[in-house]
Amino acid sequence: IFITRVAVNTNGDPYIVTQSGDTYYYSCDGKWVHIPGCAIDIAIGSNGDVFKIGCDKRKNGYSIYKLMCKDEEEKKGCDRYKRWWRCSSMSQYKEESNCSWFKVDGSGVRVGVTNKGNPVVITIEGDIVAYDGENWNMMVKGANARDIDISNEGDLYYTDLSMKIYQVKRGNTTPVQVCGLAKAITVGPLGHPFIISDRYLVLASSKNCFN
Repeated sequence: IFITRVAVNTNGDPYIVTQSGDTYYYSCDGKWVHIPGCAIDIAIGSNGDVFKIGCDKRKNGYSIYKLMCKDEEEKKGCDRYKRWWRCSSMSQYKEESNCSWFKVDGSGVRVGVTNKGNPVVITIEGDIVAYDGENWNMMVKGANARDIDISNEGDLYYTDLSMKIYQVKRGNTTPVQVCGLAKAITVGPLGHPFIISDRYLVLASSKNCFN
């Protein structure tokens, strides 16, 4: 299996996307569990919400999906998210395996998730747009972005097509370039970015630099 994308929740549980578009998560009983549906990217917010970019093309990229689960006890159908990794028994695991991807409004090519559980995506034109729960709003126009992630504190990090790295502070819309070059970026639970460098090395940040 060739892994192309990885996302990790705040409990340290990984979700992966393979080269063929399959998605898996590592369950609490130590098994890789397949989540039906094709994906090209996946992201997890600090509140546990899981979003993916699907493989079905749209005008402005690919469809966006949120992982939702049925709540059999409260009979709420598929409108309540239940976290996959909080299982303490196989019976609870079987109940939570009734999770499915639900398409949400919008499209993109890469996705991140805010600390409020809203998706932020890179459009096919390379702009960065954020969903506020009702509408998509332009966050960084003309970014030429290629990868994106958001810290638990709400700071946005992205890399552009020339592999430059930028930070957008929470509540701001002005990107600030930080030193280093990256093909891909992610942010750890303490707000520290990690990158895949232009030489395919995994590097951690030291303040605003990568070394």
